[in-house]
Amino acid sequence: MMNNKAIRLLPLFVSVFATVAVTGVVTAQTKTTPTPQVQRTAAAVTATAAAARRVATATAKSMTATSAAKVRATSMAATAAVKSATATAAAEFRSATATTVAESRAATAEAKAADATATAEVRDAEINLFARYLPIDMKRLLDYPGNFTSDLVVVRGRIFNIVKGSNDTFQMYAAGTYDALLIQTENAFDDLFENDNVIVYGEVEGESCFNNSMGNEVCQPKIRLASVFKQETQAMRLARGTAVAEQAVIERERVAAEAIERAATRATAAAESAQYEYIADRDLSTYPKNYTGVKVRVRARVFNIVENAAVIQANLLGNGEPIYVEAAMAFDGIYDGDVVEVFGEVEGVKCFTNRMGAEVCHPHISGAKIVK
Repeated sequence: MMNNKAIRLLPLFVSVFATVAVTGVVTAQTKTTPTPQVQRTAAAVTATAAAARRVATATAKSMTATSAAKVRATSMAATAAVKSATATAAAEFRSATATTVAESRAATAEAKAADATATAEVRDAEINLFARYLPIDMKRLLDYPGNFTSDLVVVRGRIFNIVKGSNDTFQMYAAGTYDALLIQTENAFDDLFENDNVIVYGEVEGESCFNNSMGNEVCQPKIRLASVFKQETQAMRLARGTAVAEQAVIERERVAAEAIERAATRATAAAESAQYEYIADRDLSTYPKNYTGVKVRVRARVFNIVENAAVIQANLLGNGEPIYVEAAMAFDGIYDGDVVEVFGEVEGVKCFTNRMGAEVCHPHISGAKIVK
Protein backbone atom coordinates (compact mmCIF):
# COMPACT_ATOMS: atom_id res chain seq x y z
CA MET A 1 0.00 0.00 0.00
CA MET A 2 1.34 3.41 -0.96
CA ASN A 3 1.83 5.98 1.65
CA ASN A 4 0.30 9.43 1.38
CA LYS A 5 3.51 11.10 0.08
CA ALA A 6 3.84 8.61 -2.76
CA ILE A 7 0.23 9.08 -3.68
CA ARG A 8 0.70 12.85 -3.85
CA LEU A 9 3.87 12.54 -6.11
CA LEU A 10 2.41 9.88 -8.38
CA PRO A 11 0.37 12.23 -10.58
CA LEU A 12 3.43 14.47 -11.07
CA PHE A 13 5.60 11.54 -12.04
CA VAL A 14 2.99 10.19 -14.40
CA SER A 15 2.54 13.60 -15.97
CA VAL A 16 6.30 14.09 -16.48
CA PHE A 17 6.71 10.61 -17.77
CA ALA A 18 3.82 11.05 -20.17
CA THR A 19 5.17 14.39 -21.36
CA VAL A 20 8.60 12.94 -22.01
CA ALA A 21 7.09 10.00 -23.78
CA VAL A 22 4.87 12.07 -25.93
CA THR A 23 7.69 14.49 -26.74
CA GLY A 24 9.85 11.62 -27.69
CA VAL A 25 7.11 10.16 -29.81
CA VAL A 26 6.49 13.46 -31.52
CA THR A 27 10.23 13.93 -32.09
CA ALA A 28 10.50 10.42 -33.41
CA GLN A 29 7.51 10.93 -35.69
CA THR A 30 9.13 14.07 -36.93
CA LYS A 31 12.31 12.35 -37.68
CA THR A 32 11.17 8.96 -38.74
CA THR A 33 8.13 6.74 -38.87
CA PRO A 34 8.00 4.68 -35.67
CA THR A 35 8.36 1.02 -35.85
CA PRO A 36 5.60 -1.23 -34.56
CA GLN A 37 7.67 -1.95 -31.49
CA VAL A 38 7.91 1.74 -30.73
CA GLN A 39 4.22 2.15 -31.30
CA ARG A 40 3.51 -0.67 -28.89
CA THR A 41 5.80 0.89 -26.35
CA ALA A 42 4.09 4.26 -26.69
CA ALA A 43 0.70 2.65 -26.34
CA ALA A 44 1.88 0.85 -23.24
CA VAL A 45 3.16 4.09 -21.81
CA THR A 46 -0.13 5.82 -22.57
CA ALA A 47 -2.07 2.98 -20.95
CA THR A 48 0.18 3.11 -17.95
CA ALA A 49 -0.36 6.86 -17.65
CA ALA A 50 -4.14 6.41 -17.95
CA ALA A 51 -4.06 3.69 -15.31
CA ALA A 52 -2.02 5.94 -13.10
CA ARG A 53 -4.56 8.73 -13.58
CA ARG A 54 -7.40 6.35 -12.79
CA VAL A 55 -5.65 5.21 -9.65
CA ALA A 56 -5.04 8.81 -8.65
CA THR A 57 -8.66 9.73 -9.33
CA ALA A 58 -9.95 6.69 -7.43
CA THR A 59 -7.61 7.49 -4.58
CA ALA A 60 -8.79 11.11 -4.51
CA LYS A 61 -12.43 9.97 -4.59
CA SER A 62 -11.75 7.49 -1.84
CA MET A 63 -10.12 10.19 0.24
CA THR A 64 -13.05 12.59 -0.48
CA ALA A 65 -15.58 9.88 0.39
CA THR A 66 -13.70 9.07 3.57
CA SER A 67 -13.59 12.75 4.49
CA ALA A 68 -17.32 13.14 3.68
CA ALA A 69 -18.14 10.07 5.74
CA LYS A 70 -16.16 11.48 8.61
CA VAL A 71 -17.98 14.80 8.26
CA ARG A 72 -21.33 13.01 8.09
CA ALA A 73 -20.43 10.90 11.06
CA THR A 74 -19.31 13.97 12.96
CA SER A 75 -22.45 15.84 11.90
CA MET A 76 -24.67 12.93 12.87
CA ALA A 77 -22.91 12.64 16.19
CA ALA A 78 -23.33 16.38 16.76
CA THR A 79 -26.98 16.20 15.72
CA ALA A 80 -27.55 13.25 18.01
CA ALA A 81 -25.83 15.12 20.81
CA VAL A 82 -28.02 18.18 20.17
CA LYS A 83 -31.13 16.02 20.06
CA SER A 84 -30.08 14.26 23.23
CA ALA A 85 -29.38 17.57 24.94
CA THR A 86 -32.68 18.97 23.67
CA ALA A 87 -34.56 15.88 24.87
CA THR A 88 -32.81 16.07 28.23
CA ALA A 89 -33.59 19.78 28.52
CA ALA A 90 -37.21 19.17 27.49
CA ALA A 91 -37.52 16.36 30.01
CA GLU A 92 -36.00 18.53 32.73
CA PHE A 93 -38.35 21.41 31.74
CA ARG A 94 -41.37 19.10 31.84
CA SER A 95 -40.24 17.73 35.18
CA ALA A 96 -39.68 21.23 36.54
CA THR A 97 -43.04 22.38 35.13
CA ALA A 98 -44.81 19.36 36.61
CA THR A 99 -43.15 20.02 39.96
CA THR A 100 -44.11 23.69 39.82
CA VAL A 101 -47.71 22.85 38.86
CA ALA A 102 -47.91 20.24 41.61
CA GLU A 103 -46.49 22.67 44.17
CA SER A 104 -48.86 25.40 42.93
CA ARG A 105 -51.84 23.05 43.19
CA ALA A 106 -50.75 21.92 46.63
CA ALA A 107 -50.34 25.54 47.75
CA THR A 108 -53.75 26.44 46.27
CA ALA A 109 -55.39 23.46 47.96
CA GLU A 110 -53.73 24.36 51.24
CA ALA A 111 -54.86 27.99 50.90
CA LYS A 112 -58.42 26.89 50.09
CA ALA A 113 -58.43 24.52 53.06
CA ALA A 114 -57.14 27.27 55.35
CA ASP A 115 -59.71 29.70 53.96
CA ALA A 116 -62.50 27.14 54.39
CA THR A 117 -61.38 26.48 57.96
CA ALA A 118 -61.26 30.19 58.74
CA THR A 119 -64.66 30.71 57.14
CA ALA A 120 -66.13 27.80 59.10
CA GLU A 121 -64.66 29.16 62.33
CA VAL A 122 -66.13 32.61 61.66
CA ARG A 123 -69.50 31.09 60.76
CA ASP A 124 -69.49 28.90 63.87
CA ALA A 125 -68.58 31.90 66.02
CA GLU A 126 -71.47 33.89 64.50
CA ILE A 127 -73.87 31.00 64.98
CA ASN A 128 -72.82 30.62 68.61
CA LEU A 129 -73.18 34.37 69.09
CA PHE A 130 -76.66 34.66 67.61
CA ALA A 131 -77.83 31.41 69.21
CA ARG A 132 -77.53 33.13 72.60
CA TYR A 133 -80.50 35.33 71.69
CA LEU A 134 -83.76 33.45 72.14
CA PRO A 135 -87.05 34.14 70.37
CA ILE A 136 -89.71 35.32 72.81
CA ASP A 137 -93.48 35.16 72.99
CA MET A 138 -94.36 38.77 72.26
CA LYS A 139 -97.50 38.65 74.39
CA ARG A 140 -95.42 37.66 77.40
CA LEU A 141 -92.82 40.36 76.72
CA LEU A 142 -95.50 43.04 76.32
CA ASP A 143 -97.46 42.04 79.41
CA TYR A 144 -94.57 41.02 81.69
CA PRO A 145 -91.44 42.86 80.55
CA GLY A 146 -90.03 42.86 84.09
CA ASN A 147 -89.93 39.06 84.09
CA PHE A 148 -87.38 39.09 81.27
CA THR A 149 -84.95 41.72 82.53
CA SER A 150 -81.39 40.91 81.35
CA ASP A 151 -82.64 38.15 79.03
CA LEU A 152 -81.06 38.10 75.55
CA VAL A 153 -83.84 38.08 72.98
CA VAL A 154 -84.36 38.39 69.23
CA VAL A 155 -87.43 40.21 67.92
CA ARG A 156 -88.62 41.35 64.51
CA GLY A 157 -90.60 44.42 63.66
CA ARG A 158 -91.12 47.63 61.70
CA ILE A 159 -89.65 50.97 62.76
CA PHE A 160 -92.28 53.68 63.20
CA ASN A 161 -90.30 56.38 64.99
CA ILE A 162 -86.68 57.46 65.25
CA VAL A 163 -86.52 59.23 68.60
CA LYS A 164 -85.88 62.92 67.90
CA GLY A 165 -82.43 64.16 68.89
CA SER A 166 -81.11 60.61 69.24
CA ASN A 167 -78.97 58.45 66.98
CA ASP A 168 -79.27 55.28 69.03
CA THR A 169 -82.97 54.94 69.94
CA PHE A 170 -86.09 54.12 67.97
CA GLN A 171 -89.55 52.64 68.42
CA MET A 172 -90.90 49.76 66.43
CA TYR A 173 -94.03 47.67 66.12
CA ALA A 174 -93.53 43.98 66.88
CA ALA A 175 -93.94 42.01 63.66
CA GLY A 176 -97.57 41.50 62.74
CA THR A 177 -98.88 43.79 65.50
CA TYR A 178 -99.17 47.40 66.56
CA ASP A 179 -97.60 46.62 69.94
CA ALA A 180 -94.69 49.02 70.47
CA LEU A 181 -91.16 48.30 71.68
CA LEU A 182 -88.45 50.81 72.59
CA ILE A 183 -85.04 49.87 71.14
CA GLN A 184 -81.70 51.37 72.20
CA THR A 185 -78.77 50.26 70.05
CA GLU A 186 -75.27 49.49 71.28
CA ASN A 187 -73.75 51.80 68.66
CA ALA A 188 -74.96 54.98 66.98
CA PHE A 189 -76.66 54.49 63.61
CA ASP A 190 -77.36 56.59 60.52
CA ASP A 191 -78.86 54.03 58.15
CA LEU A 192 -82.15 53.16 59.87
CA PHE A 193 -85.37 54.83 58.79
CA GLU A 194 -89.09 54.75 59.46
CA ASN A 195 -90.87 51.74 57.88
CA ASP A 196 -87.65 49.69 57.78
CA ASN A 197 -88.26 46.04 58.65
CA VAL A 198 -85.55 44.98 61.08
CA ILE A 199 -84.26 42.12 63.20
CA VAL A 200 -83.15 43.16 66.69
CA TYR A 201 -80.76 41.23 68.94
CA GLY A 202 -80.55 42.74 72.39
CA GLU A 203 -81.04 42.61 76.16
CA VAL A 204 -84.38 43.23 77.82
CA GLU A 205 -84.25 46.14 80.27
CA GLY A 206 -87.79 45.76 81.54
CA GLU A 207 -90.35 48.49 80.97
CA SER A 208 -89.56 52.10 80.08
CA CYS A 209 -92.11 54.88 80.71
CA PHE A 210 -91.97 58.33 79.11
CA ASN A 211 -94.21 61.09 77.80
CA ASN A 212 -95.23 60.77 74.17
CA SER A 213 -95.68 63.62 71.69
CA MET A 214 -99.17 64.21 73.07
CA GLY A 215 -97.78 64.70 76.57
CA ASN A 216 -99.24 61.43 77.85
CA GLU A 217 -97.20 58.86 79.73
CA VAL A 218 -96.67 55.61 77.86
CA CYS A 219 -94.83 52.49 78.98
CA GLN A 220 -93.19 50.07 76.57
CA PRO A 221 -90.84 47.09 76.89
CA LYS A 222 -87.29 48.25 76.29
CA ILE A 223 -84.45 46.39 74.62
CA ARG A 224 -80.97 47.83 75.08
CA LEU A 225 -77.46 47.14 73.76
CA ALA A 226 -79.17 46.10 70.56
CA SER A 227 -77.64 45.04 67.26
CA VAL A 228 -80.03 45.80 64.39
CA PHE A 229 -80.05 44.15 60.97
CA LYS A 230 -82.19 44.72 57.91
CA GLN A 231 -81.50 41.29 56.46
CA GLU A 232 -81.00 37.87 57.94
CA THR A 233 -77.69 36.13 57.20
CA GLN A 234 -77.15 32.40 56.86
CA ALA A 235 -75.46 32.37 60.27
CA MET A 236 -78.53 34.07 61.74
CA ARG A 237 -80.83 31.48 60.18
CA LEU A 238 -78.74 28.60 61.50
CA ALA A 239 -78.56 30.25 64.92
CA ARG A 240 -82.31 30.87 64.85
CA GLY A 241 -82.90 27.17 64.23
CA THR A 242 -80.73 26.32 67.24
CA ALA A 243 -82.40 28.99 69.38
CA VAL A 244 -85.91 27.94 68.33
CA ALA A 245 -85.17 24.35 69.32
CA GLU A 246 -83.87 25.52 72.69
CA GLN A 247 -86.82 27.87 73.13
CA ALA A 248 -89.24 25.04 72.35
CA VAL A 249 -87.81 23.04 75.25
CA ILE A 250 -88.08 26.06 77.57
CA GLU A 251 -91.63 26.75 76.39
CA ARG A 252 -92.73 23.17 76.98
CA GLU A 253 -91.33 23.31 80.48
CA ARG A 254 -93.05 26.64 81.12
CA VAL A 255 -96.42 25.43 79.80
CA ALA A 256 -96.18 22.30 81.91
CA ALA A 257 -95.36 24.36 85.02
CA GLU A 258 -98.25 26.76 84.33
CA ALA A 259 -100.63 23.86 83.81
CA ILE A 260 -99.62 22.42 87.16
CA GLU A 261 -100.01 25.82 88.81
CA ARG A 262 -103.42 26.41 87.24
CA ALA A 263 -104.56 22.97 88.29
CA ALA A 264 -103.49 23.70 91.85
CA THR A 265 -105.22 27.09 91.78
CA ARG A 266 -108.42 25.55 90.46
CA ALA A 267 -108.30 22.89 93.10
CA THR A 268 -107.82 25.51 95.81
CA ALA A 269 -110.56 27.69 94.37
CA ALA A 270 -112.91 24.75 94.09
CA ALA A 271 -112.27 23.86 97.72
CA GLU A 272 -112.89 27.47 98.73
CA SER A 273 -115.72 28.14 96.28
CA ALA A 274 -118.33 28.04 99.01
CA GLN A 275 -116.71 31.16 100.49
CA TYR A 276 -117.14 33.17 97.23
CA GLU A 277 -120.51 34.54 96.20
CA TYR A 278 -121.72 34.87 92.64
CA ILE A 279 -123.26 38.30 92.13
CA ALA A 280 -124.75 39.84 89.04
CA ASP A 281 -122.25 41.79 86.97
CA ARG A 282 -124.52 44.83 86.74
CA ASP A 283 -124.93 44.89 90.54
CA LEU A 284 -121.15 44.86 91.06
CA SER A 285 -120.47 47.52 88.42
CA THR A 286 -123.34 49.77 89.58
CA TYR A 287 -123.13 49.43 93.38
CA PRO A 288 -119.56 48.27 94.15
CA LYS A 289 -119.51 49.92 97.60
CA ASN A 290 -122.51 47.83 98.66
CA TYR A 291 -120.34 44.73 98.39
CA THR A 292 -117.30 46.02 100.26
CA GLY A 293 -115.76 43.13 102.26
CA VAL A 294 -117.76 40.52 100.38
CA LYS A 295 -115.87 37.63 98.78
CA VAL A 296 -117.06 37.40 95.20
CA ARG A 297 -116.54 35.19 92.18
CA VAL A 298 -116.75 36.81 88.72
CA ARG A 299 -115.77 36.08 85.15
CA ALA A 300 -114.15 38.71 82.96
CA ARG A 301 -111.98 39.32 79.89
CA VAL A 302 -108.54 40.90 80.49
CA PHE A 303 -107.77 44.13 78.63
CA ASN A 304 -104.77 45.45 80.57
CA ILE A 305 -102.07 44.03 82.80
CA VAL A 306 -100.28 46.25 85.31
CA GLU A 307 -97.36 43.95 85.86
CA ASN A 308 -95.40 45.71 88.58
CA ALA A 309 -98.50 45.96 90.78
CA ALA A 310 -99.76 42.42 90.08
CA VAL A 311 -102.95 44.01 88.78
CA ILE A 312 -105.26 43.31 85.84
CA GLN A 313 -108.06 45.35 84.37
CA ALA A 314 -110.85 43.34 82.83
CA ASN A 315 -114.33 43.68 81.40
CA LEU A 316 -117.12 41.73 83.10
CA LEU A 317 -118.48 39.15 80.65
CA GLY A 318 -122.11 39.94 81.51
CA ASN A 319 -122.15 43.66 80.68
CA GLY A 320 -118.64 44.57 79.53
CA GLU A 321 -118.05 46.99 82.40
CA PRO A 322 -114.47 47.32 83.68
CA ILE A 323 -113.15 46.07 87.04
CA TYR A 324 -109.81 46.56 88.78
CA VAL A 325 -108.37 43.31 90.17
CA GLU A 326 -105.38 43.17 92.53
CA ALA A 327 -103.91 39.70 92.75
CA ALA A 328 -102.80 38.08 96.01
CA MET A 329 -99.36 37.42 94.45
CA ALA A 330 -97.36 38.10 91.30
CA PHE A 331 -98.52 36.10 88.32
CA ASP A 332 -97.46 35.10 84.83
CA GLY A 333 -99.17 33.43 81.91
CA ILE A 334 -102.22 35.71 81.80
CA TYR A 335 -102.50 37.96 78.75
CA ASP A 336 -104.67 40.61 77.22
CA GLY A 337 -107.79 38.97 75.80
CA ASP A 338 -107.74 36.00 78.20
CA VAL A 339 -111.01 35.03 79.86
CA VAL A 340 -110.39 34.54 83.57
CA GLU A 341 -112.26 33.67 86.72
CA VAL A 342 -111.57 35.94 89.68
CA PHE A 343 -111.90 34.90 93.32
CA GLY A 344 -111.42 37.86 95.68
CA GLU A 345 -112.76 40.42 98.13
CA VAL A 346 -114.50 43.63 97.04
CA GLU A 347 -112.81 46.79 98.32
CA GLY A 348 -115.31 49.23 96.92
CA VAL A 349 -114.01 51.51 94.15
CA LYS A 350 -110.50 52.11 92.82
CA CYS A 351 -109.90 55.53 91.24
CA PHE A 352 -106.76 56.39 89.27
CA THR A 353 -105.49 58.38 86.29
CA ASN A 354 -105.33 56.44 83.06
CA ARG A 355 -102.77 56.82 80.28
CA MET A 356 -104.87 59.48 78.62
CA GLY A 357 -104.66 61.62 81.76
CA ALA A 358 -108.32 61.14 82.73
CA GLU A 359 -109.49 59.96 86.17
CA VAL A 360 -111.43 56.69 86.13
CA CYS A 361 -113.03 54.60 88.88
CA HIS A 362 -113.65 50.83 88.73
CA PRO A 363 -115.02 48.25 91.18
CA HIS A 364 -111.98 47.01 93.08
CA ILE A 365 -111.36 43.35 93.97
CA SER A 366 -108.29 42.61 96.07
CA GLY A 367 -106.44 39.54 97.36
CA ALA A 368 -107.64 37.74 94.29
CA LYS A 369 -106.85 34.36 92.82
CA ILE A 370 -106.98 34.59 89.04
CA VAL A 371 -107.65 31.41 87.05
CA LYS A 372 -107.71 31.17 83.24
